[in-house]
Amino acid sequence: MVRNATVLPAVLLVLVSGCAIQKPVEPILHDFYVEDFSSDAPKQCKASDVELSNADVKAYFERAKAVSHATIHDHYNVAPCRIEGTLKKGSTICDWEIDALGVGQITCNEQTKYYVCETCDDLFE
Repeated sequence: MVRNATVLPAVLLVLVSGCAIQKPVEPILHDFYVEDFSSDAPKQCKASDVELSNADVKAYFERAKAVSHATIHDHYNVAPCRIEGTLKKGSTICDWEIDALGVGQITCNEQTKYYVCETCDDLFE
């Protein structure tokens, strides 16, 4: 009986310490704003190829998944034109870009995260 009394506190300690090691919650992305369009090949890729509203940009980043730059390089095509703008991540103002093929990125405090969205075709119609 004494042995069970010492096991229970040890089990509780393990459970409580496991709860304390939680991944921090990412700040919510908000206040999406489309600022500009740019193209490295204006005859091939036009603004109408990536004409997204502020709400469309929000929907893109809600659906998109984060990937490495190497994954984009190895598995995705990148378009020569893009829209760009700003958003807020918590209280931090960040820059974003989305190209005409649905490859995007967010840069906050000089750190860039890359995104692809395979369920965003409706946004690019």
